[in-house]
Amino acid sequence: MQYNQATEFSLVVSDADNDSVQIDFGDDLNGAQISVIDAQALRFSYTPPANSITPQNYTLTATDTKDTTEFVLSVTVVDSTPATISNVTPQNSNDPVFVDSPVSITFSDIMLVSTLAVNSSSVTCTGSVQVSADNFTTCLALTIESLSGTTSDTSTYFHTVNLSASFDEDTQYIVRVTADLANFDSTTILAQTATSFTISSQDIKITELSSVQFSNDLPWIELYNGTGATVNLQDYSLKARSINMSDSTLSDEQVFALPNKELLNGAYIILQSRFGDDFFSKCVIK
Repeated sequence: MQYNQATEFSLVVSDADNDSVQIDFGDDLNGAQISVIDAQALRFSYTPPANSITPQNYTLTATDTKDTTEFVLSVTVVDSTPATISNVTPQNSNDPVFVDSPVSITFSDIMLVSTLAVNSSSVTCTGSVQVSADNFTTCLALTIESLSGTTSDTSTYFHTVNLSASFDEDTQYIVRVTADLANFDSTTILAQTATSFTISSQDIKITELSSVQFSNDLPWIELYNGTGATVNLQDYSLKARSINMSDSTLSDEQVFALPNKELLNGAYIILQSRFGDDFFSKCVIK
């Protein structure tokens, strides 16, 4: 029967006196469920234990109220349908993620560890899980940090793989799985992109500055939040030289407080100087 799928089956039982025969499946089904579809035709539905790939043997009893006999029902689990990706992190998103973010992929099937392979060095793209920043002309070296699953034997089977790599800031990466990866029944997965994400700059950066032509121009700066989290600008300050409006001279550096404004991770904001004495001219964030 197919992995995690209910299957209908029929039993063929003959009785010498053509008496009606009843089937007893017993009480201990090891987590499986058996329901009656047609009692007269002895048609049933079997739902296996969740995520189980272990063969099961059940001792059934057939009786016509006079005579009773036992027989064994054997169930073997197969899976001819390619696995799908049921969860992945980082997910496809426009929000940048931390440079040390792990890559985690969970599959719908129990997968074979023997088919899980990754690059040991950052050169060509090989293996059943690959990560690349140049459309798979080259791939990163990956480390398999851990495996987990519904079976205790993660040396043979797994549901989830957690990987790490040396990512660069401000870089977009694509993660893909290849048809080299197979489930417990040796059915290979369909090659596909698992996710794509961008590594943040891990800081608040000045990404653009306005030019100033006249002494009374109001300069502005553009800020980018690449910290991986929402920040409040009032926790930061701006160090800049300022202009004295009385004689249009540049003063020494001053520290300007920033407004009480939240900036989402991956978002930009424009800060413009207020007009008046000592408005900023050249600046840095600190």
